[in-house]
Amino acid sequence: KKILLIDDDQDILDLLVNFFKTRGSEVTTFVSAEDALKKIKESPSEIYDVILTDLQLPKMNGIDFTIAAKQHKVETPIIVMTVTRSAEIAMRAIRNGAYDFIVKPIHFPQLQVSVERAFHLNHLRQDVSSLRSLVKGQGNVTSPHDGL
Repeated sequence: KKILLIDDDQDILDLLVNFFKTRGSEVTTFVSAEDALKKIKESPSEIYDVILTDLQLPKMNGIDFTIAAKQHKVETPIIVMTVTRSAEIAMRAIRNGAYDFIVKPIHFPQLQVSVERAFHLNHLRQDVSSLRSLVKGQGNVTSPHDGL
């Protein structure tokens, strides 16, 4: 399970990397949304199972990152993290494509549930995509009963 993590607070990055690595995940970190977005654009074949981003980042905030990622056809679930407990900001994040919204200080059991749900959603999306490809491919296959 691959996680892309964006936060400008190195202590939070270290804490989250340790949390996820001890649970068997591979974690890629960025301290800016711009650098993460650049990586996503330059390496579209690099697939992440979930993206976690802080809301408050120096230049591009987490919601703007989410919008930009969705414009680049990123279907990976994005979880926005913030110290703000505002329902309005949470709804804005969700309306703009975020999968979930986590309030800091991080409650790790809640984070784990959110991430596991995102992993599951991503897995289901991949299955649906594979099935669609399979069905499209079979549309060109002739049946032994064709012509009878």
